Amino acid sequence: MNRWIKTMLAAAAAAPLLAAAQGSWPDKPITMIVPFPPGGVADPVARPVAEALGKELKTTVIVENRAGAPAAPPASAQPRAPRPMATPCC
Repeated sequence: MNRWIKTMLAAAAAAPLLAAAQGSWPDKPITMIVPFPPGGVADPVARPVAEALGKELKTTVIVENRAGAPAAPPASAQPRAPRPMATPCC
């Protein structure tokens, strides 16, 4: 039991060092795919959300409208997104 506590304390002490070694995320613009045409019902919601997200993450958030069946355009665009994937679907 004592060894387990020492191991957990060592891991907790090392955690901030490991977090500092990571690069900042996101380092590229984020593309938000909206499965409705521009000016549609989802546009007045998606654009303010993208603006607030961009301010919070201090990066550019691009809103990309893809008209068609609600699930098909975003689902087909995500596999082609560059890695690491920074392309959320609404």
